[in-house]
Amino acid sequence: ARDVSQIVEFMLNCEFGSTLLTKVLPMIAPRVDGFGSPRLIAPHGEQNRVQTYLSQDLLHGILKVALLLRSFLALGPVPNQSAPPTSGHALEEGAVTVSGGGGAGPLASWDIVEVGAGPGLHAATFVAALGARTYSIVDLPTQQHMQHKVMVRALGADIVERTFAFVPSARRAVLADWVLPSYDLLVSTFALSELALDVRAKYFFTFIIRSRRGFVVDNFQDLRAAGAVPSHDTGDFAGLDLVRRLQGMAFNVQISTYQQAIHQPLHPSRAVVITWASMGHEQTVGMGDPDNVRNPQPS
Repeated sequence: ARDVSQIVEFMLNCEFGSTLLTKVLPMIAPRVDGFGSPRLIAPHGEQNRVQTYLSQDLLHGILKVALLLRSFLALGPVPNQSAPPTSGHALEEGAVTVSGGGGAGPLASWDIVEVGAGPGLHAATFVAALGARTYSIVDLPTQQHMQHKVMVRALGADIVERTFAFVPSARRAVLADWVLPSYDLLVSTFALSELALDVRAKYFFTFIIRSRRGFVVDNFQDLRAAGAVPSHDTGDFAGLDLVRRLQGMAFNVQISTYQQAIHQPLHPSRAVVITWASMGHEQTVGMGDPDNVRNPQPS
């Protein structure tokens, strides 16, 4: 409960977070009642700015969107990409109306890919607040089935059908028909690091280095401390190794602890938040050709 109250307080004092809680949340919360964890939290701040009951799953979905928006500001603009909102006011102005159509959202021209989307509440919050041209979800079929149900409830069938794609899960290779030449943003929170080493490598070469921006919450060290990582897993394509590989692709990369990101220095998790943005140098390092991304040639 203390963790939840601290997150709510952080959100209410963060410009993006406050807008998400007070403007976007009321559009979604009543529509997803019964999905995710029980609706047990009633956050409220000064002048009772937030009255809606919400589940912890939905709260954490909104938190991730707020952290993601802050990372856009920290990394600055990306060449040949429409600019994300730079203030809560801009976010409020562009928010999608989910009850039967409405605004297109400030990121209506972006192609998004998320690796491991949980119950789908983060994706629903993202599209409700920001929009998207396409939003691809890479996950297990059982999870995708639940995510589809959640998002139809949260956003409406029309938005889901024209926006979302559920990429078939495959151990060896992702079918080319389900992969775009490039993405504007890759998102993965507490998911990429939980995959087997060979799957992390596959997703790195299939999705990560095709993405102009990225936001990854990596909990590999938490998993290792809990004994949930096989002894042969070297940690490649996770944590600092992922940072090094992204730097090698000439991305602008930042890393911080999850504690720093949510302003909770005593939070028990040792997860890290890894974000990156293109500086327009992919051609220089041989990553501009999508076919080359799938099978990079040695230098």
